[in-house]
Amino acid sequence: LVVESGVGIAVFVRCFVDKKEMENQIIDRLGNGFSLAPFAAVV
Repeated sequence: LVVESGVGIAVFVRCFVDKKEMENQIIDRLGNGFSLAPFAAVV
C-alpha cells in the first residue's frame, strides 16, 4: 500500500512539474481522447 501511494504521488508530481511532456506522452500512448486530468484521476 505504501508503494502504491508513493507511485501515485510521483505521478501527480510529474504531471504538474513537466506538464507539456506528460501531455505528449499521454497522446502518444493513449490517443487524443485522454487528457491530463482524467489520466491523473485514474492513476
